[in-house]
Amino acid sequence: PAVAEVAPAASGSPRTMAQMFEFLRRMQRGQLRTAAERHHGLGIDVYSQVTSPLRRYGDLVNHQQLRAWLDGRPTLSQEQVEALVAGADERTGAAKSAE
Repeated sequence: PAVAEVAPAASGSPRTMAQMFEFLRRMQRGQLRTAAERHHGLGIDVYSQVTSPLRRYGDLVNHQQLRAWLDGRPTLSQEQVEALVAGADERTGAAKSAE
């Protein structure tokens, strides 16, 4: 593609499909963490990705934690969560590489 097709718009936002693909390709993959951290892209101090629990194991754990907290039940400790999701990030990366 021509440089103009993949160069970001003056606003920095991708406008064409080629720009969107290049923008997404350059973004760093998210990492599973047990401590709350800032999401720089959204500009918020605390962030947790929770999508379909069928899609990612970390999302299933997040759903379980949120459900327990909302129901007033104890949540898992940091060590318990780490034990549950140990290696999930690496396996996800390996699966993506295989695609």
